[in-house]
Amino acid sequence: MTAHIQINTPTNLLEPCDYKLINIDLITEIPNEYPVEFNIFCLNNNLKPPNITTGNGRALSVMLNYKFKYWNRVACDKFVEKFNINTKDSIQLFNKHNQWGYPN
Repeated sequence: MTAHIQINTPTNLLEPCDYKLINIDLITEIPNEYPVEFNIFCLNNNLKPPNITTGNGRALSVMLNYKFKYWNRVACDKFVEKFNINTKDSIQLFNKHNQWGYPN
């Protein structure tokens, strides 16, 4: 007798190979608030996101609003140029967001 195990997985998730490079031309403005579901997640997990008016906050905001897209250095450079964000290394605005906000 063979046991059959059914695993329920969400059907709306993309595989990493399905992600597309962000098209900076499609971003017409940077949201001035984080998405509600993200704010709830932060509250529930005692996380403090970067201020949305900072370079890191603006980068996080667009990443949250353009899900299933990936960013490379060229896209990051175009983003900071388009929105006049002052930084020495554009890709650093998009890196290491998993490290902020954890309580000490």
